[in-house]
Amino acid sequence: LASLAEQYDFLAVATSSNGEGDPPFNFHPFLKALYEADDAGDKPLTGCGFAVLGFGCSHFDTFQNCPRLTDKLLGQLGASRRVQRAEVDEIDADAGDVSKAKWSDAVAKVIKSGKAAATNVCDWTQPGDTILDKHDEMLVAATTGGPPPVLFIGDH
Repeated sequence: LASLAEQYDFLAVATSSNGEGDPPFNFHPFLKALYEADDAGDKPLTGCGFAVLGFGCSHFDTFQNCPRLTDKLLGQLGASRRVQRAEVDEIDADAGDVSKAKWSDAVAKVIKSGKAAATNVCDWTQPGDTILDKHDEMLVAATTGGPPPVLFIGDH
């Protein structure tokens, strides 16, 4: 993670949640790295700005779980939230298109300003703050090379 802050002034992260609020498979290593740095008390992203764009379906209780966790952890690791997280809901495609456009415009404005790392524009809890912590699952997934195994009990 420290190399990200050395190489980039700004991180634009787009992700979603799967199943029980889990990250997409290819996002596991990044989320694991965020959790490990947070566990160590490190602030490897100090001096770096960021914005998170989340995708999901509000039909599920874990709507926007991975984007919200990512937003929270990036801030805890020293990065400055330069654009409020946009939460795109697949149920309302028109509103999602508007959210994506506003987020993209805000990200472009920050990058053009040259002030990628500055004070936070808001707390990670905006626009929503319900999360299901995936700390232990991400550490297990990283050691096994994938999501946590499913345990079946009884006949199948």
